[in-house]
Amino acid sequence: MKNVLYVDNNIVLECFNRKIKVSAVVIRTWQNYIQEGLFSKEAGGVLIGRESRESDNLIIEFCTKPMLNDVRKRTRFLRRDKKHIEYYTNLYDNNEGIYRYVGEWHTHPEDIPDFSSLDKKNWGKIFSELDQNEQFHFIIGRKEVVAWRYDGTINIMKIGFISWEEYFKNEQNN
Repeated sequence: MKNVLYVDNNIVLECFNRKIKVSAVVIRTWQNYIQEGLFSKEAGGVLIGRESRESDNLIIEFCTKPMLNDVRKRTRFLRRDKKHIEYYTNLYDNNEGIYRYVGEWHTHPEDIPDFSSLDKKNWGKIFSELDQNEQFHFIIGRKEVVAWRYDGTINIMKIGFISWEEYFKNEQNN
């Protein structure tokens, strides 16, 4: 699966002839929470983006970081702090409603992450609470970031992976 481009420190994935651009700001946030240490805890937040005016492409421009009331364990992150939603609501209200909830991100203490049954259950719960036809979820591992498209069915589609090694090489060349 090689449907990832590294463009000016951003990442672009393709899914159903649609491009999903993840901004360098979001990627830098993810980098800060990679679980390198033996006692490092999972981290996560929400992804916020907008549709491109020229196409059906999606641009993920913002994400929240772990907050005070979130639950962070070695192998579990539970987004409990209401400030994640307040952050999204402020962006939405102050930008004429152009931003929308895109999905979730969180870390795993593994090189190449895969979603757990708890992740799948959480994605289903969130999906049932929102009026959307799809969401995108990213799990940040030590060597790769893996992205999935979730449409509320049992079919969770892996849409791509981002190699940290390739990303860092590209970043140095820019």
